[in-house]
Amino acid sequence: MAECALCGSKNANRKTEIDGVVLDVCNNCVKFGKEIAIVRKGNISRNINRSFEIEDVVEDLPQIIRKQREKMGLKQEELAQKIGIKHNLIKRIEEGWYPDNSIIEKLEKFFKIKLKRSIEE
Repeated sequence: MAECALCGSKNANRKTEIDGVVLDVCNNCVKFGKEIAIVRKGNISRNINRSFEIEDVVEDLPQIIRKQREKMGLKQEELAQKIGIKHNLIKRIEEGWYPDNSIIEKLEKFFKIKLKRSIEE
């Protein structure tokens, strides 16, 4: 189980948005923000309010990003700077967080790889 981003307890099983940032929090700390419902699809969890449309993200996204970054000899901070996002987002992605489409598209363009696949309706 994840650690609560606010109090540090080991029971972070909910997500909440505080000042525009989505955090994993425990049942006690969820009240400090706007709770975000989670949709589970296979082994991937996503926030409902994200811009996922008809695309599905590859399941091993965190491992692919880390491997590509290390292959290019980049630190997390360097990759973040090159694609114009904050360092902590790269860290979170490599830890298993799935970002929204805009960040996925930046990563696809930078690494010249596909990270999304179309879903047949």
